[in-house]
Amino acid sequence: MNAHQFFHKNIEFSYCEHTADVEIHVSADTLTDIFEGALLVMCDYMGVPDFTSSFTVEPFTSSLSHSLEEHFVDFLNEALFISITKKAAISRVHWKSFLHTSSAGSFELCRWLQFHKEIKAVTHHNLRLFHNGRKWECFFIVDV
Repeated sequence: MNAHQFFHKNIEFSYCEHTADVEIHVSADTLTDIFEGALLVMCDYMGVPDFTSSFTVEPFTSSLSHSLEEHFVDFLNEALFISITKKAAISRVHWKSFLHTSSAGSFELCRWLQFHKEIKAVTHHNLRLFHNGRKWECFFIVDV
């Protein structure tokens, strides 16, 4: 398992590539860190973000979801949409509110130093998001 420290948060992750999708495993200390960590790991998979080049802040509000897992996928897909349309990586999440079924805040955007792979969407297929008694963990699949 790989480990990165994103803004003083210990995020562990791994990739398992298949033909048209990739399973990503992330573990973190808190639920908000698992959401943010999953997003930052997706950016890491897509390329090399220039975390020193933050240039704008993009607000987000997730719609009310039926479950924590649905909220997780909705949040990541919204972030992916913003990243694609703005042609930027997301370097940080600023939370205004966070509930199990909705959230609001803003994404700090930065430039790509290099862009390698496109992620088309985050799927609900085989999604697992849980607290293992010590840390939060998630396994999720992205279409590439």
